[in-house]
Amino acid sequence: MSNGLPDPSYQPTIGDRLDAADVSWRWYAGGWTDALAGHPQVDPFNGGFQFHHQAFAYFANFAPFNADGTPNPQTNSLLNPNAHLQDEDQFFAGLAAGNLPAVSFIKPVGANNENPGYARLIKGQQHVASVVHAIQNSAEWDRTLTIVTYDENGGFWDHVAAPANNGPWGEGNRIPAIVISPFAGEASWTTRSTTRSRSSGRSPSGSTFLRSATSTRRPAP
Repeated sequence: MSNGLPDPSYQPTIGDRLDAADVSWRWYAGGWTDALAGHPQVDPFNGGFQFHHQAFAYFANFAPFNADGTPNPQTNSLLNPNAHLQDEDQFFAGLAAGNLPAVSFIKPVGANNENPGYARLIKGQQHVASVVHAIQNSAEWDRTLTIVTYDENGGFWDHVAAPANNGPWGEGNRIPAIVISPFAGEASWTTRSTTRSRSSGRSPSGSTFLRSATSTRRPAP
């Protein structure tokens, strides 16, 4: 704030926590560069670029534009190649060059996010597979952990009806996650319990629980 005190309305995100811990990270979004350039990918069925799916873009520390609509030279990747928020293509470029950050969040464009109603499930799964295969075929594979996870909550897209408690949101998030890594082992399991934490809506901005998002973490050597 202008008086030098922290803004009490600002909620720290996982990005802030990583920065504070001096852990490098980036958010890679499908269609990001086109959107910043003013011509986002569009689709009549909402399968194009979705601004409201870009969690970190709603926080002043990472938003690519200032409050007056002008590009922020520090956070806009068209002006700063080291900005935290980048196009998904930059993930593959960084993977090939061997210079990815310690933590990468990948958010595909709408057509690839498996969202019910407008995205094809198989297309989204093929997209995730392409990301995973690229990592497996890179020099980073032997020190990378990949988590494929989703953002839905309360069981709306579950195979059973959501619990009746807590209004339409049920008992909270029941989110599938797939861990892919040479460190992961071969065990797999399914839990039938629901989380007891209350949910007030969709996963909050700054969370890694994004539909068909892939989060990768490279353990320290």
